[in-house]
Amino acid sequence: MATKFLIRGHNRLVFQHQRLNAQQVEQVMAGLRALHLSGAEEARMVLLKACGRRVTLVTELYDVELHKALAYIAQEKRRRLLEPR
Repeated sequence: MATKFLIRGHNRLVFQHQRLNAQQVEQVMAGLRALHLSGAEEARMVLLKACGRRVTLVTELYDVELHKALAYIAQEKRRRLLEPR
């Protein structure tokens, strides 16, 4: 089920949140792979922290959550690179 938003401005536009398309899913999956996670549960925790909700499959994400997920993954990658081993 999609979420609808009404934006008021010069034009009244209705935006509908869509599930991620294949290209967007691949962006998220590439980011998750770059983190070298230990498994699916750790990937779910990254997405939970990124989007604030439990996500079982990347395809359950909405396009409006894409930027949150990618930003958190990038932040986590930087943190892990700076972390002493």
